Formats: sequence, C-alpha cells, structure tokens
Amino acid sequence: MSHLTRLANSANSVLVKDMMIKLFEIDNERYFKFAKRASGYELEKCRELMKSISETQLKVLQKISFIANLRRQ
Repeated sequence: MSHLTRLANSANSVLVKDMMIKLFEIDNERYFKFAKRASGYELEKCRELMKSISETQLKVLQKISFIANLRRQ
C-alpha cells in the first residue's frame, strides 16, 4: 500500500490517494473474510489473486499519475 500512497502523492492528488486507500481497505476486508472460510489450497489461490489485484491497482495509479503529470505540462 505504501507504493500506492507514494504514487498518489507524486500526482499531487489527495482525492486519488483517498480513493485508492478506500479501495484497498474494501478489497482487504473482502479477501480476509474469504480467507477465514477458505481451505489451504483455496487460500493459496486467494493470495495469488490478491497479489494480482494489488499489481493492477498499482498500474492504474501509475497511469493516473502519468496523466496528471501530462496535464500539468
């Protein structure tokens, strides 16, 4: 999550930062509920899914940061 916060800060967007933190919290809550019910194999699948989602969120925030930088120029 610290990467998301740093990228939002570099885009100088408090709104983007708040949005990404909220999305992160919602996703985490959903996945932790699932993990409590999951077996060992399903838990491993869940970890991989969470990793993929985090990477996707990071890519989205990087693109938003890139667009924000272009708009400032």
